[in-house]
Amino acid sequence: MKVAYWPGCVSRGFTPELHGSMAQGAPLLDLELVELDRACCTGAGVIAEHNQELADTLNARTFALAQQVEGADLMMNICSTCQGAQSECQERLDANAEYRAHVNGTIAGEGLTYEQGIVNKNFLWVLVAEIGLDELRSRVKRPL
Repeated sequence: MKVAYWPGCVSRGFTPELHGSMAQGAPLLDLELVELDRACCTGAGVIAEHNQELADTLNARTFALAQQVEGADLMMNICSTCQGAQSECQERLDANAEYRAHVNGTIAGEGLTYEQGIVNKNFLWVLVAEIGLDELRSRVKRPL
């Protein structure tokens, strides 16, 4: 499965073992990671508490980058904080066409547009919902 992969800024800086483990484990799970290396922080907490529109614009930009990954089945992250911020942002953008158009106007200068409805899941959700626990058990030599 090909995924647009957002590792998150914390996993690359403060907890590099997450990013490194994902890079090593993905091939074992038949996950092709296309890292969104131009994506920025989700703005969870620090930015969002002061300027929600800015945080939503940052996330819309990341979603738009993910939507440009040809053949990707979904966007995936490995950080629960990122997932929370992205899920809330996506709900706001998808629920309000006028707000989405406003945010898209900001990222249009980069040739980006967020289209409603990208599938965005945390790695654990991909394990359970996309790969499945039975498939994971079959790949492990000892019971889970």
